[in-house]
Amino acid sequence: MATLYILYGSATGNAEGISLDLAEKTLPAHFSSVVCQPLENFKKYTSEWSKPPTHGKKHGLILICSTTGNGDAPENANRFVRYIKRKQTIESKPFQHCVFSVLGLGDTNYDQFCQTGKILDKKMVEVGAIRAKPLVCADEATDMEESVDQFMEQVLADIERACVEGDASFATMSEMKKSQETFPLPTEAPTPVVPAPIPATTAPAAPKESGPLPPPPEKSDSPLFILYGSATGNAESIAIDLAETYEAILGNPDTKTYFPSVVCMEADQFKKKCLPTWETDPVA
Repeated sequence: MATLYILYGSATGNAEGISLDLAEKTLPAHFSSVVCQPLENFKKYTSEWSKPPTHGKKHGLILICSTTGNGDAPENANRFVRYIKRKQTIESKPFQHCVFSVLGLGDTNYDQFCQTGKILDKKMVEVGAIRAKPLVCADEATDMEESVDQFMEQVLADIERACVEGDASFATMSEMKKSQETFPLPTEAPTPVVPAPIPATTAPAAPKESGPLPPPPEKSDSPLFILYGSATGNAESIAIDLAETYEAILGNPDTKTYFPSVVCMEADQFKKKCLPTWETDPVA
């Protein structure tokens, strides 16, 4: 039978405690065992996840992670977050044989509420996994228990079903159907009213002749510069992700790009690495 993987990132112990409680619950019939470990230990299981399971169609992963400071991952989750954000990881799709669900713990007193949970939920899809249940964000500042209890009541059944069927998120599909019932799409577009033409009293002036505009350059002679200023690492991470996205576009031979390369650096390096280029007129 299959193994259920519960991985957590915890700073104060809340995410770890929730994960251990979930691991002690009675498993659905599809699972015969459970692994509950910090996210930093993920490397022990990547070789297993990279292959189709012997039972069912997908491996089942439940990720429970808090957010510390102003959007930072806990220390025991940092390694995993960095791994799934890498360009090489996204390209290789090592989680294509997995389904997952994320419970994020956060505090709405901070601007970056549940930021780590949101990153995990987004990046897991990019590295090939299928979302079995929509992201749940629990607020430690208000009533975290209600969100956590609802998650724990549903997640095992959602993960089991997704592992067996190997299909997209059942919870998401249900919510989509409900949304369509609440906001139905119009079945027929209204016939537009065309106003009667107003007769012209004077002949329009003839357009002035002008020479053809020069075609825009097909390729820049300078790179795309991405500069960041970062105190907690958030701005740096966003800038690096943006640079890696453009590099991926550059690597596609079927894509036409304006900038031949991309440079990503701290903003305080602009004088040395950027000004010489910026002070030179671009090649027409």
